[in-house]
Order: sequence, then structure tokens, then C-alpha cells
Amino acid sequence: MATRTWNGSTSGDWSLAANWSAATVPIAGDSVIIPSGTPAITSFSVGGSQNITLAKMTVEKGYLNDIGGSGNPLTVSFSSRLVHRGTGTLWFKDGSSAATALIVINSDNTTNAAQLDCDSTGGSTTKILVRKGKTTIAGTSNTYGEIEVTYRDSPSTDSVLDISSGSVTVTLLKQNAGTITSAAAVTTAILAGGKLTQTGSTVITTAYIVGGYLLANNNGATTVTTCNLMQGTLDLKGNSLEKTITTLQRAPGSTLMWDAQLHTISNSATGIVGAFYDYAEES
Repeated sequence: MATRTWNGSTSGDWSLAANWSAATVPIAGDSVIIPSGTPAITSFSVGGSQNITLAKMTVEKGYLNDIGGSGNPLTVSFSSRLVHRGTGTLWFKDGSSAATALIVINSDNTTNAAQLDCDSTGGSTTKILVRKGKTTIAGTSNTYGEIEVTYRDSPSTDSVLDISSGSVTVTLLKQNAGTITSAAAVTTAILAGGKLTQTGSTVITTAYIVGGYLLANNNGATTVTTCNLMQGTLDLKGNSLEKTITTLQRAPGSTLMWDAQLHTISNSATGIVGAFYDYAEES
């Protein structure tokens, strides 16, 4: 299909043909480019290109404006990918049950680069990659297949992810840099760097900590079902609430911060409640 380039020559309305190359609004299957230096996309008229599946969209570095706004997101899907390199805020809601395959946030906006809300019926196939910028993920009963937080320039400051809704489920969460604050229910978390703070009342089913810092600051009784603590830190002392790790395997060089009066660590293989096999003791 065609490639449509935004120019915003008449207004900020996505759905007005005069604002696009060849005076044609993008249709299903098209690719979209939002170039550097163009005006803001502020509105999406009734009857416009909403709730369709485009091929891909690239917001170029040097696009300084927002796309949409609070309560007025861009509501489409992308069969290939959505890449945001601009410095404004991208307000995006997946508009189809055929979820966007890949969303990449690589923005110099460290305060509010993207606000994402992907549809629950198709969201399980979505991958979100945060390379730089602050990204917020929200929604009601949304499922994300894979979320990865990494970095472009600085592992400590580039990437911030806020999964603010406790209704979000993440099948695979991977992190090697930056900071994540998550109230999501996570099936598998792989932490190789950065800091992951767990909030809310949700559970990480299986965690692999090979570096970085996992802070269990949640208010639920069970924090992690199975934790493999290879390197890095597992900190259960984020608050004074009781927490349970069902199974913990810990290797030399790792750090465990816990309180035996508040926290229960069970070894499911032996059934010894309050104890665990500590491989670190062999070091």
C-alpha cells in the first residue's frame, strides 16, 4: 500500500486530506511518516482513519509536538510496528483486536514520551520496547505479550516505565536498564539490570534475577511464586507488610533483604515453610 506523510498544512486534524501528502488520509494497509518540524496532530474527526489497521508509523526525531491528548488518543493498529522518536507525547490506544505487533519508544522526552493503552483481545501479541523516554502503560484488563526496557545512551537514566494499572497483565517482562514501577501481574520477569519496583496487589509468577534490583513494595501477601536469584538483589523490605516467596533458589553473589518475622520463604520441594535452600551459603 501507499506511504502517507503528515504535513499539517491546514490544521491539526489527522482526518483531513489536505494535511497529508497527495492530499490523501491514510487508509488500512498504509504506512505513515510524521516528519521532523511538522505541526501537532491534535484531533481525529468522526469518520476519519480511526479503528483501522495501518502497516506502520514512524514519528521522526525532531517532531516536537504531541500526537493526540488525554482522552483523545490516536486509535488505530499497526500490523508491523509503531516507532516513536519524537519529543512530544504520543497518546495511543490500540484500536483493533489484531494488536500492533511492535511498539518502540526511543524518545528524548524523559517526563512523558508515551501513554499506551492496548486492546485486551489482541494485546497478548504486542511487544513494547522502551529504549529511551518515560512510558506509561494503562488500561482495563489489558494483556501484553512482551515488554522490554533497555537503554540507548545511559543505562541509569534513559528509560522509565510506569505500569500504573493493576488490571494489566504482562506475559514476559525483560529489563537490563532504567527503572520500572509495576502494578501488573507478570507471568515471567527477567531482570538483568536496572530497578524493578513491584507495587499493588499483583504477583510475579516466576522471576529470574541475574542482575539489577527487584524491590517488592507491593501490598499483596504473595510477591513472587518462584524466584531464581542468581545475581543482583531481591528486597522484600520495601514496606512492613507480610510477603511470601513460595520457592526461592539463590546463587553465590546475590543479595537477599528480608525479615524472618514478616516474610515467608517456602521450599516447595521439601515443604519446609520459612526455610529455603540457599546456594549462596556454598560460596
